[in-house]
Amino acid sequence: MRGTFADQAKRLRAIRIACGYKKQTAWANALELSKGHWNEFENGKRELTLEVARKMKVGWGIPLDFSLDGDLAALDMAPSGLVKKLEAAAA
Repeated sequence: MRGTFADQAKRLRAIRIACGYKKQTAWANALELSKGHWNEFENGKRELTLEVARKMKVGWGIPLDFSLDGDLAALDMAPSGLVKKLEAAAA
């Protein structure tokens, strides 16, 4: 991945898949974003914003520290089923 935010991009893809969204378009719509805007996050061309991270927290229980910084300890606060799906998606 050539983007500046490569680690975050991989994490965001895993989050999207773990939340049950195979397609970027459906996930972007759920977050009230354009597909192109989300695609820039997921391809490492743009850093995830706090506003979008908060939408993921409210809607799906994704801890801010995990989505923004990759803090694995923050997953202790996430729903257990989601953690298992994240582990599978990241593998």
